[in-house]
Amino acid sequence: MAANIPSGPFQTIKRQQAWKQGSDFAGKALIDGFLKGDLHARAVVVGPTGTVMGNIYADQAEIGGRVHGNIGARKVQLRASSHVRGIVLAGILEVEGGADFEGKCRSLTRQVDQLRSEARRSAAPSPLPLAAE
Repeated sequence: MAANIPSGPFQTIKRQQAWKQGSDFAGKALIDGFLKGDLHARAVVVGPTGTVMGNIYADQAEIGGRVHGNIGARKVQLRASSHVRGIVLAGILEVEGGADFEGKCRSLTRQVDQLRSEARRSAAPSPLPLAAE
């Protein structure tokens, strides 16, 4: 896990932790617990025990756990252990065999950058609708 994510420390939501609000991480985020709300970070890793109920905006996203929401990133990797429900907007999308993905995907790098920028500037609901649970 995290083989292509830049080195350095992660801000972490640990296995037994649950956050019920969106989060804006300055650098890298490792989610091994539960997060309900949108997540903004340079790089995001959702570990095999992690769950995100919200949208993810990042330069790179590596998903090994559960995401019920949309993902907007320049590069998205869905690992074999991942379960994703939502829309994936990515410049590069890698899907390992065994990954569970239900939704839509598009290769829209320019739009991903615009959505990330707009979402950071606005306290309004995110530009991508939350996927149905």
